[in-house]
Amino acid sequence: MLVFDEAERGPSDDLALQFEAVKGYSLTAPIRATDRAPEISVTDFERKVLYARIGDSLRVAAMVDMVGEDLSLDAARIAGLTRQVRETMPHAADYDHISPWAGLRPATPDSAPIIGATRYPNLWLNVGQGPLGFTFACGSAKLLAACLKGEAPPFSMDSLTLR
Repeated sequence: MLVFDEAERGPSDDLALQFEAVKGYSLTAPIRATDRAPEISVTDFERKVLYARIGDSLRVAAMVDMVGEDLSLDAARIAGLTRQVRETMPHAADYDHISPWAGLRPATPDSAPIIGATRYPNLWLNVGQGPLGFTFACGSAKLLAACLKGEAPPFSMDSLTLR
């Protein structure tokens, strides 16, 4: 866990971040000419699985484990995700040639991102989305861009800042 608390901060330091590393899994499968992959990102909220076309590949992302900084691929997790995508979208990609991945995603306790300026003029934050990083990517980036340009965001960002 990465924590900056009062004992580590100076008197004017407003950098107080608390993260936990969550290990997320995904697989990427090539899309063949005969496959019928989705043209837009699809989120299956019931199963908590995201399907996204990235060029000529289908990315399938799901699940996270709380395992510290372990980057190893859990074969059972990848097998389960592969089984799920074969059942849900059997003709979307070539699942015999998947590329599995596991990586750490910084997550705040509630997975709400921290977006905005810090006390350092050249350090802006857009972090902490955890398992929802891909889902929140465009919205978080749009909010950060508005902040960088000095524009008012479309809603109060009080719950998304360091304060």
